[in-house]
Amino acid sequence: MPEKLCSEYLKVSKIKVSERGKQAVFLNPEKDQFVRTQVDGCLVEQATACDWWITRKGEDSVLVELKGCDVSKALDQIVATFEYLRASGSLTKRMAALVVCRNPPCHPVFTSKLQRTRNRLSNEFRAPLHVVSGNYEYIMDCVLSHKGPF
Repeated sequence: MPEKLCSEYLKVSKIKVSERGKQAVFLNPEKDQFVRTQVDGCLVEQATACDWWITRKGEDSVLVELKGCDVSKALDQIVATFEYLRASGSLTKRMAALVVCRNPPCHPVFTSKLQRTRNRLSNEFRAPLHVVSGNYEYIMDCVLSHKGPF
Protein backbone atom coordinates (compact mmCIF):
# COMPACT_ATOMS: atom_id res chain seq x y z
CA MET A 1 0.00 0.00 0.00
CA PRO A 2 1.03 3.61 -0.46
CA GLU A 3 3.16 5.41 2.12
CA LYS A 4 1.02 7.43 4.56
CA LEU A 5 3.07 10.62 4.27
CA CYS A 6 2.45 10.76 0.52
CA SER A 7 -1.10 9.43 0.60
CA GLU A 8 -4.51 10.76 1.40
CA TYR A 9 -7.42 8.43 2.19
CA LEU A 10 -10.68 9.74 0.74
CA LYS A 11 -14.35 8.77 0.80
CA VAL A 12 -15.75 11.58 -1.34
CA SER A 13 -17.80 11.67 -4.54
CA LYS A 14 -14.95 13.07 -6.70
CA ILE A 15 -11.25 12.30 -6.42
CA LYS A 16 -9.29 15.02 -8.21
CA VAL A 17 -5.66 15.31 -9.20
CA SER A 18 -4.39 18.44 -10.93
CA GLU A 19 -1.22 20.20 -11.95
CA ARG A 20 -0.58 23.30 -14.10
CA GLY A 21 -4.05 23.40 -15.65
CA LYS A 22 -4.35 19.66 -16.34
CA GLN A 23 -6.55 17.44 -14.22
CA ALA A 24 -8.26 14.09 -13.92
CA VAL A 25 -11.32 13.55 -11.75
CA PHE A 26 -12.46 10.06 -10.75
CA LEU A 27 -16.16 9.78 -9.98
CA ASN A 28 -17.03 7.92 -6.79
CA PRO A 29 -20.82 8.12 -6.27
CA GLU A 30 -20.75 5.22 -3.78
CA LYS A 31 -18.06 7.04 -1.78
CA ASP A 32 -15.82 3.97 -1.68
CA GLN A 33 -12.44 4.40 -0.04
CA PHE A 34 -9.85 5.77 -2.44
CA VAL A 35 -6.20 6.47 -1.76
CA ARG A 36 -4.62 9.38 -3.62
CA THR A 37 -0.83 9.12 -3.53
CA GLN A 38 1.61 11.69 -4.82
CA VAL A 39 4.30 9.59 -6.47
CA ASP A 40 6.81 11.92 -8.13
CA GLY A 41 8.77 13.80 -5.49
CA CYS A 42 7.13 12.04 -2.53
CA LEU A 43 6.73 8.27 -2.76
CA VAL A 44 9.52 8.18 -5.34
CA GLU A 45 12.26 10.76 -4.91
CA GLN A 46 15.26 11.38 -7.15
CA ALA A 47 13.97 8.97 -9.83
CA THR A 48 11.62 8.94 -12.80
CA ALA A 49 7.98 8.47 -11.77
CA CYS A 50 4.44 9.52 -12.69
CA ASP A 51 2.55 12.20 -10.77
CA TRP A 52 -0.26 10.27 -9.04
CA TRP A 53 -1.35 6.79 -8.02
CA ILE A 54 -5.09 6.46 -7.43
CA THR A 55 -6.24 3.27 -5.66
CA ARG A 56 -9.79 2.09 -4.97
CA LYS A 57 -10.45 -0.36 -2.12
CA GLY A 58 -6.85 -1.59 -2.33
CA GLU A 59 -7.70 -3.64 -5.44
CA ASP A 60 -7.83 -1.26 -8.41
CA SER A 61 -5.22 1.35 -9.34
CA VAL A 62 -4.62 3.99 -11.98
CA LEU A 63 -1.28 5.68 -12.49
CA VAL A 64 -1.79 9.25 -13.69
CA GLU A 65 0.70 11.52 -15.43
CA LEU A 66 -0.38 15.12 -16.06
CA LYS A 67 1.78 16.40 -18.88
CA GLY A 68 2.02 19.42 -21.14
CA CYS A 69 3.44 18.31 -24.49
CA ASP A 70 6.19 15.76 -23.80
CA VAL A 71 4.07 12.63 -23.98
CA SER A 72 7.14 10.51 -24.73
CA LYS A 73 8.56 11.43 -21.31
CA ALA A 74 5.16 10.73 -19.75
CA LEU A 75 5.27 7.19 -21.13
CA ASP A 76 8.73 6.69 -19.58
CA GLN A 77 7.40 7.96 -16.24
CA ILE A 78 4.43 5.57 -16.34
CA VAL A 79 6.63 2.56 -17.15
CA ALA A 80 9.13 3.48 -14.42
CA THR A 81 6.31 3.70 -11.87
CA PHE A 82 4.91 0.30 -12.86
CA GLU A 83 8.41 -1.14 -12.39
CA TYR A 84 8.75 0.59 -9.01
CA LEU A 85 5.41 -0.81 -7.82
CA ARG A 86 6.33 -4.31 -9.01
CA ALA A 87 9.71 -4.16 -7.23
CA SER A 88 8.06 -2.97 -4.01
CA GLY A 89 5.28 -5.59 -4.18
CA SER A 90 2.62 -2.88 -4.43
CA LEU A 91 0.84 -3.80 -7.66
CA THR A 92 -2.91 -4.15 -7.21
CA LYS A 93 -5.27 -6.70 -8.72
CA ARG A 94 -6.29 -4.42 -11.62
CA MET A 95 -4.07 -1.63 -12.95
CA ALA A 96 -4.24 1.05 -15.66
CA ALA A 97 -2.36 4.15 -16.76
CA LEU A 98 -3.74 7.53 -17.81
CA VAL A 99 -1.72 10.31 -19.43
CA VAL A 100 -3.48 13.68 -19.58
CA CYS A 101 -1.80 16.13 -21.94
CA ARG A 102 -2.56 19.24 -23.94
CA ASN A 103 -2.25 17.73 -27.42
CA PRO A 104 -0.64 14.35 -28.03
CA PRO A 105 1.75 14.45 -30.99
CA CYS A 106 0.79 12.37 -34.01
CA HIS A 107 4.10 11.80 -35.78
CA PRO A 108 5.11 8.15 -36.50
CA VAL A 109 7.90 7.98 -33.90
CA PHE A 110 5.47 8.91 -31.15
CA THR A 111 2.82 6.56 -32.45
CA SER A 112 5.21 3.60 -32.48
CA LYS A 113 6.49 4.37 -28.96
CA LEU A 114 2.93 4.66 -27.70
CA GLN A 115 2.01 1.32 -29.26
CA ARG A 116 5.12 -0.39 -27.81
CA THR A 117 4.35 1.03 -24.37
CA ARG A 118 0.69 -0.04 -24.60
CA ASN A 119 1.74 -3.55 -25.58
CA ARG A 120 4.31 -3.77 -22.79
CA LEU A 121 1.89 -2.64 -20.08
CA SER A 122 -0.81 -4.95 -21.40
CA ASN A 123 1.52 -7.97 -21.60
CA GLU A 124 3.45 -7.45 -18.36
CA PHE A 125 0.76 -5.97 -16.11
CA ARG A 126 -2.56 -6.62 -17.94
CA ALA A 127 -2.92 -2.83 -17.74
CA PRO A 128 -4.42 -0.56 -20.39
CA LEU A 129 -2.75 2.75 -21.21
CA HIS A 130 -4.88 5.73 -22.22
CA VAL A 131 -3.55 9.06 -23.54
CA VAL A 132 -6.11 11.88 -23.59
CA SER A 133 -5.99 15.58 -24.24
CA GLY A 134 -8.28 17.64 -22.07
CA ASN A 135 -9.63 17.55 -18.54
CA TYR A 136 -12.37 14.98 -17.96
CA GLU A 137 -14.22 13.07 -15.29
CA TYR A 138 -13.68 9.31 -15.32
CA ILE A 139 -15.38 6.19 -14.04
CA MET A 140 -12.67 3.97 -12.56
CA ASP A 141 -13.94 0.77 -14.22
CA CYS A 142 -13.84 2.42 -17.66
CA VAL A 143 -10.22 3.54 -17.17
CA LEU A 144 -9.33 0.01 -16.05
CA SER A 145 -10.78 -1.35 -19.30
CA HIS A 146 -8.75 -1.81 -22.49
CA LYS A 147 -11.77 -0.43 -24.37
CA GLY A 148 -11.07 3.12 -23.26
CA PRO A 149 -11.41 5.59 -20.43
CA PHE A 150 -14.86 6.89 -21.46
